[in-house]
Amino acid sequence: IPVNVSVAPVTQDFVATTFPPVNWTRINGGGTATYTRSAVGATAANGSTKMDFYNSAAGDVEYLYTPKVDLSTLTNPVLTFKLAKASYTGFIDQCDIVASTDCGATWTTIWTKSDPQLTTSGAATAAFTPTSGSTTQWRNESASLSAFAGQTEVLIAFKAVSGYGNNMYLDD
Repeated sequence: IPVNVSVAPVTQDFVATTFPPVNWTRINGGGTATYTRSAVGATAANGSTKMDFYNSAAGDVEYLYTPKVDLSTLTNPVLTFKLAKASYTGFIDQCDIVASTDCGATWTTIWTKSDPQLTTSGAATAAFTPTSGSTTQWRNESASLSAFAGQTEVLIAFKAVSGYGNNMYLDD
């Protein structure tokens, strides 16, 4: 779990080839697939993080933690990101964004979606890879962090729960 605290706003474009990025943490829940860096991105600056649901067994849970964030000066903080995901018919993947103010002892779910709501690009039977900069495959998403306004150390994690479906990409 991250120990450094970053003052908001925190940005990450996943362009650097180091993964996870500095002060980010990846926790593999025991499966063979996990979050990795991908060379495709939501914008011209190529790079994103990929959750390989396509090769991840159903029930696998993977985490990607941001650095702890200081929200003490913000009154209405919001987490924004870009998402690209295809479904695989008959299989349901899920992504939750969870936050904690006690170093992960307790978590609050601030955003959750599963297929088909998680899907941005319809169904595909092959492993999905979006096109960089595609306005039809990438979607803007946001999650309110207002419940954590004024907090000095907020830990945020992208929690992926595999349904053995198709790949998901996060960026910006």
